[in-house]
Amino acid sequence: MSEGGMGWILHAHSDGGRLAGASLAHARALLAANPQPFDAVLLGMGMGMGGDGHFASLFPGAANLDEDFDPALDACRIDPVPLPPEAPYPRISLTLPRLLRTRTLLLAVTGAGKRAVLEEAMAGADPRRRPVAALLHARGAQLHVHWSP
Repeated sequence: MSEGGMGWILHAHSDGGRLAGASLAHARALLAANPQPFDAVLLGMGMGMGGDGHFASLFPGAANLDEDFDPALDACRIDPVPLPPEAPYPRISLTLPRLLRTRTLLLAVTGAGKRAVLEEAMAGADPRRRPVAALLHARGAQLHVHWSP
């Protein structure tokens, strides 16, 4: 990690998941030392297997998905099920409560397929099936959704 002119830059490293526990502890320590709200967070929505509506690596079907919504945690380990062939490793991600501690929260969505998933999530889909529904329906969230064809 290094300090940039306007904030912190976290350097991502992939080791195939071998050091995920150490990476998670490091992420939690960094976030605990910097509890202030983010100025801005820009999220995208993924389609994954069957248009799953994941965001911030919060995938449906992950065994530890409950951690992603835990207000006591700022970061969590995600083990997507199944592991995507293009990225077959666990992830360390910010939890939904930590993402919500931001001054400007944006969700960018492109394409008709993603719009259909977004509309399903807006109508009240189960966040375990469509994680983006948890973001859309989070109490007190000031989310700006931007869609383009």
